[in-house]
Amino acid sequence: MNESRLRLVLRGAVALAICSPALAASCGGSVVPVDDAGASSTSSSGGTSSSASSSGSSSGSTSASSSGSTSGSSSGSSSGSSSGSFDASVDCGSPVELPDGDTCTYYVPVPCGLGWDGGAIPSDTCKVLCGPDDGGGIPFAFCYVTKLGDGQAIQCNTCVAGRLNEGYAVATTEAETALAAHFALGAELEAASVHAFERLARELEAHGAPKGLSARARRAARDEIRHARVMRTFARKLGADPVSPRHEPAPVRDLESIARENAVEGCVRETFGAAVATFQAEHATDPALRAAMARIADDETRHAALGWDVAAWARDQLDHDASARVDREMRRAVDALAEAARLPLARELEGVGLPDARTSTRLFEALRASLWS
Repeated sequence: MNESRLRLVLRGAVALAICSPALAASCGGSVVPVDDAGASSTSSSGGTSSSASSSGSSSGSTSASSSGSTSGSSSGSSSGSSSGSFDASVDCGSPVELPDGDTCTYYVPVPCGLGWDGGAIPSDTCKVLCGPDDGGGIPFAFCYVTKLGDGQAIQCNTCVAGRLNEGYAVATTEAETALAAHFALGAELEAASVHAFERLARELEAHGAPKGLSARARRAARDEIRHARVMRTFARKLGADPVSPRHEPAPVRDLESIARENAVEGCVRETFGAAVATFQAEHATDPALRAAMARIADDETRHAALGWDVAAWARDQLDHDASARVDREMRRAVDALAEAARLPLARELEGVGLPDARTSTRLFEALRASLWS
C-alpha cells in the first residue's frame, strides 16, 4: 500500500474519531454512533456484532463462557495448534499461583485438554479462555501460554501494540503503578517487534520476495530498537525496569503461515497501533511524550504499509484456498480488535494521550470502513 495514502487514511480516521456524531459531516465523513460504554452499534463484515458489551459474548463467535466447556477450534490459525475439546472451567496445568493483573494483562489457568504446542493462541480459543463472562470479564487482544515458575498459565493481554510472532514468550516486569506498567509493557512489545521484523526479513528472503520488502523489514527492526529504548526510558523514570522478551530460534515457515501472521500483525494490529500513536502524538500532556510518539507514529505507519505490501505480494503466490484462509484470519483479528477497542481507559493513563473507549471505537470504525470492509 502506498505509504502516503495510508498516512492520509490514518490521519483521517483520527480526525473522525474526535468528532461528535453531530459534527461528522463537517469533519468530512460519518462517525459510527456509540453508546455510553463506547460500544458500536454497527456489526462487522464478518458477521460478528461489535455491540457486545464486556459482560456478554459477541454473536458469530464462540459463545461458551469461561464457566463452561467448548470444542477448541483453531483451523487456519497463524501459529501453533490446539485440538480436541477442552473444559475452560477445569485447570489441568501445573499448580501455580496466578499473579495479579494490571491495566494490560490478566491471567487464567490452563484448562484441561487444551493441547497447545506453543505460540500465540488463535483468537477463537482466546475468546473462550480470556473473553467476557458472566463475572464481567474484559475483552482480550491476544493471549499466550506462559511459564510461571514451575507451572503454566494463560496470559491474556488487552493492549494492542507492535508486531509479534510465534515463539514470543511474555516477560514479567514489576511495576508499582499502572502508568509504569504501561511503559514497561510498551518497551517489551517494541523489543519483541525487533525479533518479529528480523524474522520476517529472513523468511521473505527465503521465499524469494522482492528485495525491497526484506530491506524494509530490516529497517523496521532498527526502528523498533529505538522505540524500545524510548519506552524503556519513560518506564525507568517511573520506577519500572522492563524485562527483555525471550525468543527461541525459529525455522522458516511456509508462506501461508507467514501471510496469516502478517495479516493479523501488520494489516490489522500494527495498522491500528499506528493510528493510536498518531492520536497520542496530538493528545499526550507531556511535550516529550508527544514528540516521541510523533516519531513513533511516523515509523509505525511505514511498518503498517509494509504489512499491506507483504500481504499483496503473498496473495499473488498463494492459491485460492490458502488466500481464503488468510482472509478469514484477518477477519477474526478485526473482530478481536473491535472488542479490544472498547476497553475502558485506566484513569492513570489519561495523560499519555491514549483514546478513551468512545474515541477508540470511533477510530476503529473509521479504519474498518476504509481498510477492513
